[in-house]
Amino acid sequence: MRGLLQLIGISTLSSVALISCDSSSVRGPLRTELQLSSRVAVPGQQIKGTFVIINPSNPINLTEVAHPFGEQAPDHCRPDFQVYLTNGAVDNESGFAMNCLGEPFVIAHGTTRLPFTLRTDYSGCSTTGTPTPDSPMCPASGFPPLPPGSYKAIVVWSDVVPLPSPKPLAIELLMARDRV
Repeated sequence: MRGLLQLIGISTLSSVALISCDSSSVRGPLRTELQLSSRVAVPGQQIKGTFVIINPSNPINLTEVAHPFGEQAPDHCRPDFQVYLTNGAVDNESGFAMNCLGEPFVIAHGTTRLPFTLRTDYSGCSTTGTPTPDSPMCPASGFPPLPPGSYKAIVVWSDVVPLPSPKPLAIELLMARDRV
């Protein structure tokens, strides 16, 4: 695809464990938030995080909502999410693999916690000799680390889902010698 090596379907993002805590005391609007183990990292490190969904209402089957007319039937493709870093110069969204599982993706009443790993390297790189700000030249192995600087961690879904977007979180990537 345009001479780019793309990392599609990051296993740490696409195979999340769904953890839900049912609570009859959950009140207020449907809301979401990101929680990160750190807001500072060295480029190339990974940051553990949790995408929290607080549902004060009835369970929501995101697979049915994303495919209301069963266009993927009988193997409905589960909506998937990813958390990635972006700033004015770099948009590091990687894309999604088809995650067509026979099971629904249900957000239960209460608090649901979806663990993820936030990458601080590029999700793609150029093998053609034509690098861009979002896709630098590929090193011999792996993907190059993002440049040091200020970023925002944001969530994107593979399908349209009825969940509010969480507030983006500020992340600072420091050069290794600057890390305290």
